[in-house]
Amino acid sequence: MRSKELKVRIGIRIKMRKELNSKDVEELAVKIESQFGFRIDEKLKYFVKEEKEGEKIFIFSGNRIPNIQVEWIGLHFGTLIQNEFQPSIDGAFLMQTANKKILQASKKEIEELMKGSVIDYSGGLTGFVIARHKDLACVGIVKEGKVGSLTPKSRLI
Repeated sequence: MRSKELKVRIGIRIKMRKELNSKDVEELAVKIESQFGFRIDEKLKYFVKEEKEGEKIFIFSGNRIPNIQVEWIGLHFGTLIQNEFQPSIDGAFLMQTANKKILQASKKEIEELMKGSVIDYSGGLTGFVIARHKDLACVGIVKEGKVGSLTPKSRLI
């Protein structure tokens, strides 16, 4: 998906914490590239929102809307949790060219993860992974020979 195609969702509630400056965007780019082998588009705007589970990262291709309180703006790209990047489902789809921490799975395994199930895994990956099969993708976490689904309840199939 090109940055021009990103759609904006705005919900009124709380103010975004901050827009990332160019130095912060570069740090985020280095982190994601080292973890997933994917280089983010530094021309987009990136916003951070503090949550109890981590810092949610949103991407936005338009101009910043001044003096308005918003719950979110742009597309939820992922979350920084204890200095590790966890892509959102939408982030996983945007990261089609990622070449690290990719778990090549069968269609059945992807469907199980999208249902919220846990699948067995015997490879060498650990932590957050993007599970893929052709045009299907989801995000999981590898622990102790298992891949746990990180699909939000609202997006389970």
